[in-house]
Amino acid sequence: MTSSILSRLRRMVAHRLTSLLVLGLGAAAILFVFVRYWGELSERMASIGLAEVMIAVPLSCMMMLASGLTFAFLAHAGHAEARSIFSAAGVYLLAQPLKYLPGRIWTAIYQVAKVGQQVGTRAALGATLSQLWLTVFISLLMLDVASQARLNLLAAGCLVSMAWIWRGGAERYLAPQELGNRSAGNVFLVSLSVVIEWAMFMGVVWLICLALAEPKGAVFELAAVYAIAWLLGSLVAVAPGGIVVREGGFVAMAAVWGFPLEFAASFAVVARFSFLFAEVLCAVAAWMFLRKEQGSMT
Repeated sequence: MTSSILSRLRRMVAHRLTSLLVLGLGAAAILFVFVRYWGELSERMASIGLAEVMIAVPLSCMMMLASGLTFAFLAHAGHAEARSIFSAAGVYLLAQPLKYLPGRIWTAIYQVAKVGQQVGTRAALGATLSQLWLTVFISLLMLDVASQARLNLLAAGCLVSMAWIWRGGAERYLAPQELGNRSAGNVFLVSLSVVIEWAMFMGVVWLICLALAEPKGAVFELAAVYAIAWLLGSLVAVAPGGIVVREGGFVAMAAVWGFPLEFAASFAVVARFSFLFAEVLCAVAAWMFLRKEQGSMT
């Protein structure tokens, strides 16, 4: 019993120290770029295309909505009413700003608790983990394509996926009958919402490139790098919303890819504000929708 507690404490301490190390490296990268290239950054931000940024915000909202629908479709394995689907998507959108609270689990806890009241806790948790797996796999796939398979990330992604399935994967959280009842129509809707989500993400990246007057041919590479940086930020518990970690990771990886540091830092700042504004707008809209739904049911 004592050895088990000590082992758990050691893992917690190691995880916290690793998170603090990643946070420190991200902060150092951002601070270095801002101090070293302040003049170039100021010029880029002063000449930014505001029209493109304003268009990027609604595209970000559409991306968030598609992500919420992906979660809702994953949670409802079989046939479900449209009201239940949109309610689950609304809970997902309402939960997103919670990731800016200390720790990284509040978003998942809220959406699992609320959607679990509709479909069961195991199904809601399974949907959360399945969506995380999809994000990891697609991010690795994009970076692998962007690197022309030099990093072998597709093989690594397949290995991670197989290991996750081997350890039980969704079957640990979804009842067997729920897995068996996932219809072809549900799989199609999940796939469609995922495609729309990532298409909107690519559109946002393209618009930010236009706003910063960067060559459009680098959009896919930037999207792949930013997706990995976003994923990295979401895994660091001590950075609310991945702040600094996402930006620092993106700047470092973009520099490796050959992008100017001042452009990478400008892109990271504009992207953060675009997605943050979209998350707030979607959360407010979801709160109004869920409140109206609750009022209609009483």
